[in-house]
Amino acid sequence: MFRLVYFAVFAMLLGLVADARATTKPWSNAKTSGVKACEEAIQRESEIFLKDKPHESHDFVAPVSKEVDKRPFFSLSFSGYPDVGISHINITATPSQTGRREVKCDVHVTETFMSPTTCQEWSRNLSGAQGFEALPLARDIVLLQNRGEASLFTQYYLTEAVGGRGCLVTRRRTAYER
Repeated sequence: MFRLVYFAVFAMLLGLVADARATTKPWSNAKTSGVKACEEAIQRESEIFLKDKPHESHDFVAPVSKEVDKRPFFSLSFSGYPDVGISHINITATPSQTGRREVKCDVHVTETFMSPTTCQEWSRNLSGAQGFEALPLARDIVLLQNRGEASLFTQYYLTEAVGGRGCLVTRRRTAYER
């Protein structure tokens, strides 16, 4: 029974890769839900991962309507690539009171997918032309990080698949609004 349910969910998600229908955009859902402080930041950071790609998302805001714009916005989106299949994209936007009346928005986006490319190839490509620095993080995990501006951080976490037949890739981008 579990295998049948698992297969049905997996088949549905794989359908997202080839499906060219209208998409559910996290930034549209945020606006519809009453998010104002982080609306632009959610769109700016989400589009980097989702623009022009078929995707679906499940979004969550504060359960009390008067607190929606004061609490974090959460989205889990499912997108796809022709070469790796489905990716999970977690988006968290948090309003921050930085001054008496000034509200900034910090956005954290994490994408995870299984790549047929080895972690060594990922590491070589990212550390070459893109300037990421490789740092061993744990026994089988390599962290590659690149600091752009003082308010923008990008990291890749690479975990070798069993038998070396690919790489579990987690790409993380954190943007602090200035």
